[in-house]
Amino acid sequence: MSSKEKEESQDFAWRWRLEERQVPAVLSEDRLSVVFHPRQSNGCLAIKGDCPLLKHMEHWFEVELSPPLHGQARMIGLGDKYTRLQSNSKDFSPLIGRDCSSWGLNYNGKTLHDGETRDYAEAPERSAPLKMGLYYDSYYGNIAFMLNEKNCGIAFQNIAVNLDLYPLICATPRGCQMKLTYSYSSVISLKALCRGSIRLCVQDEELIEKLPVPPHLKAYLLFKEYQMPKSYYHNYY
Repeated sequence: MSSKEKEESQDFAWRWRLEERQVPAVLSEDRLSVVFHPRQSNGCLAIKGDCPLLKHMEHWFEVELSPPLHGQARMIGLGDKYTRLQSNSKDFSPLIGRDCSSWGLNYNGKTLHDGETRDYAEAPERSAPLKMGLYYDSYYGNIAFMLNEKNCGIAFQNIAVNLDLYPLICATPRGCQMKLTYSYSSVISLKALCRGSIRLCVQDEELIEKLPVPPHLKAYLLFKEYQMPKSYYHNYY
C-alpha cells in the first residue's frame, strides 16, 4: 500500500480546523495539511484540532514539518479553549506555551509553558523533514514528545486533568507547511496506569535510573520508549 493510499484509508481521531477569522492559513481539503501565511507573515498563527482530547485516555499525534526549518515559533502542543490562536501584527513570539494553560515543543527541542522556555531534547537537522510527535496521558496529566520517532522523555507532568485540551500547532514563517500524519486515542491501558502510579511515587528520574528493573522497563517509566500504537484504524470520537 502506498503512503497516499495508507493515508486515505487511515482513520484519524481528529483533524485540524480553521477558525472563521483565521485568514492567513490554507487548510487542505482533507484537513490534514496547513500552509501558514501563504502571502506574508505578520505574526504567529496557531491551528487547533477540531475537538478536545477526551479525559482518562491516552492520546498520540504526529506532525511532519517541511524544510527548511526556521522561525522559533514552529511548534506542536496542547492548549485549552482560551489559548490565543493569532498574535498581534509583528508579534512573532510563540503562541503555544505563552500562558499557563498551554504546553508545547518547538523544532529546536525546547519546551514552552507559562512563558518559560526549557531545554528538553537535542535539536534535529534543519535541512531534512522533521516528524514531531506528542503523547498525552489524560488520566495522570503527563505529556511526552517525540522527534523523528524518538521518544525524548516526559516533558510535563501533573497537568490538571479537568482541563479540556486541544491539539495545537503554530508557526510564523511565510509559506511553511505542517501536516498531520497520525492522530489516535485509546482507553488508557493497565500498563500506563501502573506507570502513572509509580511516577506519582517516584518523580526523581535519577532514582528511576537506579531501580533494579530491566532497561526497557526503565525506558518506559521515563517515557523514553517509542510507543506510537501500531493500529491506525480506531476512532474514539
